[in-house]
Amino acid sequence: MKTKLYKIKRLHNESKKRCTMCGKYFDLWDEQEGVCLNRRIGYGSSHDGCQVKLQLCCGCFDRVLDMVVPLCGTNSITDLTDWEWPDEEKTADIMKSRLK
Repeated sequence: MKTKLYKIKRLHNESKKRCTMCGKYFDLWDEQEGVCLNRRIGYGSSHDGCQVKLQLCCGCFDRVLDMVVPLCGTNSITDLTDWEWPDEEKTADIMKSRLK
């Protein structure tokens, strides 16, 4: 019975995403956040023509931000309390005008 449970758990883990930074299998929170960068690098970089695929767990994403944000020239993180929610009527009007 224990062997069967181990095999089921192993198969479940093999089908899940893994963090490319720490190797941890994604848990529920990591799956929901979906922090993924999948991009072909174009001209202007030393990695021209390369494909980059990063899947980061929440912990590694926080570590990457803690390293990158201080290097940014502008504030790249906005607190949700500062974010303005869209006006529902204005949004409805915009969508109606686009459908015409």
